[in-house]
Amino acid sequence: MIETPRVTLRRARRSDLPLLFAWRQNAEVVRWLPSFTPVTWEQHVAWWRARHNRTDYMVLLWSGNQARPVGTVHALDLDHTPEVGIVLGDTSAWGKGVGKLALALLLLRPEVRRCNEWVYALIHPDNVASQHVFVANGFRKVTFERDGVVTSGGRNGQWIYQWRRFGRIEVTGVPGHVVHLPATGEAM
Repeated sequence: MIETPRVTLRRARRSDLPLLFAWRQNAEVVRWLPSFTPVTWEQHVAWWRARHNRTDYMVLLWSGNQARPVGTVHALDLDHTPEVGIVLGDTSAWGKGVGKLALALLLLRPEVRRCNEWVYALIHPDNVASQHVFVANGFRKVTFERDGVVTSGGRNGQWIYQWRRFGRIEVTGVPGHVVHLPATGEAM
């Protein structure tokens, strides 16, 4: 039997900067980030100080009664159409359903729920794992066609995945299962 990971979120804080920085130095992790390169400590601190109109949460993975941070989820541009994202910096958490549950929890956060009814993510076309995480949470890939050519519309060659807020999201007890319920109560 596959065990469902126990995942919670807590607000990221300044004391998390060294861990966040270490994750951003891991080539396996940053290859999917928009910058595609590790950052310096000074750039990292400047990013932290410049954060506005966004929210960042640490993803905590529980084992027994102890939790350890394994990544972050965030929402930015909260006054317009928010962009959401996830970074699992601890690669030992990859492939276990942690990302799917963390994203579902982010979509439940009040600051995300009160936003525009549309939320989007930018995902690198080769990042299949991230695509699965977002599609499992009800995101749909958006394409644009011009003169018979289909494009992503995203920046840095990333594809746009869009989620429309409906009713509510339920994280169920079934391993890796998240249910999106529109206002009518019908599962999507």
